[in-house]
Amino acid sequence: MSRIDIAEESNGYTVITDISLVDRAKWMSFVEDNEGGNIFHSPMMVDFFSGTSLYRPLVLFCMGEENNISGMLVAYVLKEHRGLTGFVSARAIVWGGPVLKRGEIKAGSLLLEAVKKELRGRVTYLQVRNLSDMSHMAYSFSQNGFIYEEHLDILFDLEKDKGELWESVHPTRRKQVRRALKRGVTIETDFNPGIEKIAECYAILKKLYSKIKLPFPDLSFFERAQAILGKEGNIGLISAIVGEKIIGFRFFLLFNRQIYDWYAASLPEYYDRYPNDILPWSLLEWGVGNNYRIFDFGGAGDPNEKYGVRDYKMKFGGDLVNYGRYTFVFRPMIYYPASWLLKTLRKKGK
Repeated sequence: MSRIDIAEESNGYTVITDISLVDRAKWMSFVEDNEGGNIFHSPMMVDFFSGTSLYRPLVLFCMGEENNISGMLVAYVLKEHRGLTGFVSARAIVWGGPVLKRGEIKAGSLLLEAVKKELRGRVTYLQVRNLSDMSHMAYSFSQNGFIYEEHLDILFDLEKDKGELWESVHPTRRKQVRRALKRGVTIETDFNPGIEKIAECYAILKKLYSKIKLPFPDLSFFERAQAILGKEGNIGLISAIVGEKIIGFRFFLLFNRQIYDWYAASLPEYYDRYPNDILPWSLLEWGVGNNYRIFDFGGAGDPNEKYGVRDYKMKFGGDLVNYGRYTFVFRPMIYYPASWLLKTLRKKGK
């Protein structure tokens, strides 16, 4: 058995990292049935990331009585570069924190202890990006040396009436959605796009990310996402089209009646057709019509800092939540100077 030796193991818990020892259906049900479970904890998301060049998933299960799952955690190890740069930038991301059976706080603490042991020497830092309220785990995070930082997210209640959601959209955004329709923009929602369509959207994304100088996955990343996540309808593509040309798109993830905004881009030369206004609204509209309950519009930054992306997203309505993030630093002599430099460059607009 691939397991991690922990002092508390004799108290009835065992932490294991070998996913072949866990029944896949039980894994899926555990994520779906317990608070905080999201698509990044799911077996199909682990399958997807396992075959990409940038990410390596580390899955930990805390097994309790009768070898049932008491908690689980998935850390995605990311290394974007090779050599010294790769050593410095190597990190692990946990989207959503530990998923725990009700009342199993001890299991959560053991998972945090175990993931640190597994990642030590492999990454510069580990960051838990909360996608739901993790206040019940605050003490466990603190005891395990994690530092809390405020970080905002924007959630939409899709169980509201569509008219109510429309009224919460800023008047300027509503006007621009109407203008997009008048100027010939059509919306297409696709759950089985061909390679050509994925490649066309990727070209738009590549143009954007190259301009803003941020790393981005290669085309095979999105082709694999469609091949793996598309099997059970866990990924969708919504496109804004003029004639036969895609002028903007959003890839989104679907799980347990939740929609997650994922990757998006549009062509600047078509901004007068308002793809960045009509696409988010159309996705909200689709979610309401298809019985989804939450749309997660993604990160909205530090509440103490100005952030243009947050201003843009909030004009579609939604609820601003502050679930925050937890970070554990393995290499402080690298992490803190690099973080300071990055913030300085951002302030200078470099």
